[in-house]
Amino acid sequence: MIETTQGAAGRVFYSYRNNIGRRPKKTRGDITMKNTKTTTADFAGARLGGVDFSLQNLAAADFSGADLRLADFTGANLAGANLAGADLRGASLEGADLRDANLVDILNVGADFSHADIRGSKRDYVDFSSCQFFMTKL
Repeated sequence: MIETTQGAAGRVFYSYRNNIGRRPKKTRGDITMKNTKTTTADFAGARLGGVDFSLQNLAAADFSGADLRLADFTGANLAGANLAGADLRGASLEGADLRDANLVDILNVGADFSHADIRGSKRDYVDFSSCQFFMTKL
C-alpha cells in the first residue's frame, strides 16, 4: 500500500507498507504516479512491478531492494536515487535522469536506458550487456 503524508512546508511524503494478509487495492500495472508532486519517497523493498513513474520527480528516492520489473520511469528524475539491489528487469528508463544514483547490484536484464543520463552513478556489480543503450550519457 502506498501511503501519503503531508509534512512541514507542504511537502508530500510517500512510503510503502506491506500489509501481509490484506488484499491490495490495486495490482501491478494499475498504479500510476502521473501528475504527482513528490519531494521525498521511500519505496525500499516495495513490490512495484509495472508501475508508471514516467515524468515524475523522484530525486533522492529510496528504491533499494524494490521489485520494479517492467516499471516505467520514462523521463523521470531519479538523480541521487538509491536503486541498490533493485530488480529493474524489463523496466523503461528511457530519458531518465540517473545522475549520481546508486545502481549497485541492480538486476537489469532487458532494461531500456536509451537517452538516459547515468553520469556519476555508482555502477558496481552491474552487468549492462543485455540492456538497451542509445544516446545514453555515460
